[in-house]
Amino acid sequence: MEFINPGTVYWDEWVIFFVQVATLIFLMVYVWKTWEMATATRSAAEASSAAAIEAKEARMEALAPRLMVYFSPDQIQLAEVVVENIGAGTAANVKITFEPPLQASSKQLDVNRFFETIKPIFPPRYRLLHGIDTWASYLGAKLPMRYDVRVTYTGKENGRGYDEVHVLDIESLAHRVEFGKKDIEDLVKEVEKIATVLDDKLKKIDSHLEFANALDFHQVDERPLRHLLTEIHACWEAAKSVAADQKARLCWEPTIRSMRKMTLNAVLSAARESAPESERETITNVLTLLYVPAYLRRDNYDKELEQAMQNLISICQPEYPRESGMRGRGTPITV
Repeated sequence: MEFINPGTVYWDEWVIFFVQVATLIFLMVYVWKTWEMATATRSAAEASSAAAIEAKEARMEALAPRLMVYFSPDQIQLAEVVVENIGAGTAANVKITFEPPLQASSKQLDVNRFFETIKPIFPPRYRLLHGIDTWASYLGAKLPMRYDVRVTYTGKENGRGYDEVHVLDIESLAHRVEFGKKDIEDLVKEVEKIATVLDDKLKKIDSHLEFANALDFHQVDERPLRHLLTEIHACWEAAKSVAADQKARLCWEPTIRSMRKMTLNAVLSAARESAPESERETITNVLTLLYVPAYLRRDNYDKELEQAMQNLISICQPEYPRESGMRGRGTPITV
């Protein structure tokens, strides 16, 4: 084997040699980096493909229906099975099977028959409720305490099939206690009921009182009009004097009832004696105010009755000016 003597090699050949070596090294580095870039590009392409597939899966899952089968928590007395689509998609061809078959305490009622038919469509947020029994009757009949519910359906938007099993555990609902609570709407309804009943009762009481008063006034007092007006005046003065006494206690209802009787007889006497129209209107106005029930009286009722009585007494005692008032004026009558 012959070896080249470096001393016989010219400098330009050394330059060419080093250039070729540098080129070879550069080429090797270039190939290595190119391979790394190709690998990274392939990984990125694979990641993009996986992301696209994952996005598609996520979109398909977002459009998937989700059927749930459970006992209604809203009812503590009634046993009701709820089938609800909580997903965003529509379920089609829904088939529900109970194992063992759904039962109830009443042998005449086939509660499982409702689920034997296939439900063609179940839109999102659709909630189907099926009553089977009362919990007291069901638990007392020693019926199955657990059901495995198999639900099969197809997503209408994504075309995928679903086969799920739900468990209905009745023992988990045993010994449940619920305390009722009411909100402001329930309070308003109750108040409206009370108001309706109270209004009806008050109307009946008013009707009975009017009937009783009519019977009480059946005995007509045929004394002259001036005598009756004088008696009304005396009763009014006596009632106000008693009301003005802080130590006295007066039951107003008999007083008002007596004044009603006397005023009604005064109306009849005024008609018999052909009294002027103005006098008859004054007496009728007093009678009308005396018949106003306590729960219908306005805030200015006492003033109206006081003025009406003064107008009435002016008929009996025309020598007294109206503005002078009556003797012994005290506290207005309030029933």
